[in-house]
Order: sequence, then structure tokens, then C-alpha cells
Amino acid sequence: MQKLLLITLVGLFAFQSCGKKGCTDINARNYDEEAKRDDETCAYDGSIVFWLNQTSVTNAIISGGCTTFTVWYNGIALVSADAATYFNTAPDCGATNSLTCTMDLGTETSGTFLMEIKDQNGTTHWYDYYTVTNANCDDVELVW
Repeated sequence: MQKLLLITLVGLFAFQSCGKKGCTDINARNYDEEAKRDDETCAYDGSIVFWLNQTSVTNAIISGGCTTFTVWYNGIALVSADAATYFNTAPDCGATNSLTCTMDLGTETSGTFLMEIKDQNGTTHWYDYYTVTNANCDDVELVW
């Protein structure tokens, strides 16, 4: 009887040690701390912040008549901010009044996105490819 109990316990332990499948990358948005084996379903997000220094803001307001900037991706407005907002250095992603976008990277840890930054009249001032990296706050200084 003891042998049967011991064999059963060893069998259960061996079966459980095979482990639950799931995302084992701690930097993924769907990280599963209970997963023991990676099943390649990890999904990632990355953030990017666009910013202007004081000189660029002054030029944008005076010569461009800008009051608002909006970041666009695939025809969708992602975020807007007052054009009078400036930073002396790159702000953190999510900083108040910043143009911060969080992008779905799917199963990749980085991605390149064609984005537009337009003013309140729909005039495009910046149009370029920008790289976004998982678990990072990428920053882009917009120069007027």
C-alpha cells in the first residue's frame, strides 16, 4: 500500500513538474507567473513620447499658428496636447501634457510605425517612421 501511495505521489509530482504552458517573459503584458514552459504567446506593448523644446514651441505658435498637436496612426487620432507645452529634456512616457502613445507590438518586442503629427487644422508637420520598443519609453524630439 505504501509503495502504491509513493508511486502515485511521484507520478503526480512528475506530471505537475511538466508545468503549465504560458507566457514566461516578465516584460510581456500577458506574463503568466504560474507558467513553467513558454508557449510563444507573449504579447508586447511599447510606448513612445513625442516632445518639443521651448524654441520649437515658440516657432510653432508664432510662425505656424498652432494651438494643438495630435499624433495619428492609420487614420486614428491617438493623443493630443496643447502646442504651448514644452519640455527642457525628454519627458517620461505618460507625463502630463505629453504626446505619449502606447502601441500594440503583437508578439514582437519592437515595431516600426508610420505616424503623423498634425495641428488643430489637420496640417501635417511631422510624418515619419518611428520605432517603439517593448518595456521602454522611446522618445522623439520634434524640431520645428
